[in-house]
Amino acid sequence: MSDESRTTLAGLIGRQHQPQPERSAVSSARDQVSRAHAVWLVLATHLRGLERAGVVDERSAARIASAVDSLGDDDVSSTSSVRSMQRAFEDRVDSALPDELRGAAKLGLAQEEWAGTVLRVMASSDSLAAAKRAGEARQAMLAMTELHAVTLMQGFHTGRPVQPVTFGHLLGGAIAPLGTGLTRLLDAIDRLNRSPLGAGSMSGEVVGAERAETARWLGFREPIPNTYDAVANIEDFVAVAESLASVGAPVARLLDELAVMVRTDPSSLVFDDAWMREGDRHLPGFTAVERLVSLAQELRAGTYSATALVGRLRQLPYGPLGVAVDWIADDLTGLASQTAEQFDAVDELFRTALTVNRAYLANRAGRDFTTSSDLAAFLMSEEQLTPSVARDVAGLTLRRLREENLEISAITPEHVDLSALMVIGRELKVEPETLGRWLAPRRFLERRLVEGSPAPSMTREWIEGERAANQQVMDRIASRRLQVRDAEASVRAWVADAAREGEDT
Repeated sequence: MSDESRTTLAGLIGRQHQPQPERSAVSSARDQVSRAHAVWLVLATHLRGLERAGVVDERSAARIASAVDSLGDDDVSSTSSVRSMQRAFEDRVDSALPDELRGAAKLGLAQEEWAGTVLRVMASSDSLAAAKRAGEARQAMLAMTELHAVTLMQGFHTGRPVQPVTFGHLLGGAIAPLGTGLTRLLDAIDRLNRSPLGAGSMSGEVVGAERAETARWLGFREPIPNTYDAVANIEDFVAVAESLASVGAPVARLLDELAVMVRTDPSSLVFDDAWMREGDRHLPGFTAVERLVSLAQELRAGTYSATALVGRLRQLPYGPLGVAVDWIADDLTGLASQTAEQFDAVDELFRTALTVNRAYLANRAGRDFTTSSDLAAFLMSEEQLTPSVARDVAGLTLRRLREENLEISAITPEHVDLSALMVIGRELKVEPETLGRWLAPRRFLERRLVEGSPAPSMTREWIEGERAANQQVMDRIASRRLQVRDAEASVRAWVADAAREGEDT
């Protein structure tokens, strides 16, 4: 779509352009932690703990730190298992040390606790990245909801037209459960954000630093209290997988509904060219919102992947995870990374790619509107009929409209009078102007003043509450990411300082 066309469209039907959230190179690089990097980070933290506990003296710690500092992510294959990476790093460190210090770097560090800690470092980082992307997409959805708090449209129930709503209110059906899913995800990350380091193979170790201290150095909230649970726990990973599914599922349902709107009313929504596929020579003039449909399918596929992962986790034998650490890391971090990418696309959709045709939707808002509740309220308020009589007259009137295949906008005083004759034996002589004003879709919405209704004032009030709640979520995410970055920087600084001391001695 050209800039000139976009400007014209903005003036006619209201187009939202929101700035893309800034993502620095440092932030993007820290969104994911490689397996090799996590293995190195846990080894360096363990070494720091040995030095702090006095298990190795300062001189020995400095020499070991120098060897650890020389390791890099490219020292091992990115496809290697955690255990093979552990052995490769251990061998590289030992090869740089004198005979009397070989094996000291891994003193008191069991493979199970090392691998379990690596898994949690990776999964926490990737899950936080997915939560951040979902929160940004939710901000974009809330902004579009505010823009379209007064955009009338026809509501639907199981494919049939019902009471009119607004496009902003329609989005609320996905925004609210997305917020619930984000809260669940952060709570699950908090449970995941506990350190197994110091648990040994399952019974704990007799050397090393205090577990609470090493947990804090790695950016964890606390150590896992029970050392058997520390190396055998699967429920923390189950909770993250299920939470990632709960974040994607409501958005997939919304995108399915938007795809239905485009198929049934192609003029209702307009998408940027990148989201469309031009027809081929067999279907001239045909276009499809291919990327929208594809994104909905990808979000649903994430739900299926999460369900499969939960099933595999719960079939593991009771005890330490062992070699299962590798496929858990692959599946869980892969699921989190896919979720992050999908919500990048959701953010783009609602921030820049989707335009809502306000005039077209409003024109159709009253068509096939078949509720009798407001007509009954009108008869009670304007004609002073009793509730039971008003309900009977309204119901009979609406049945006659359906039999004549008429919309509610076509209702006339004669329809009401004929029904009143059959119910109370007299005509009501309703004024056409009064009846039309009462049943107009916009007036219909303005009378809905219950909390959370599609009335523009109620929608805006709901938006403010959701925006404040989403900001709290984003603050929680930022706080946890900062804690992880600061912890890693502290470990790196300690290794670098200790390595320099080793070079000086």
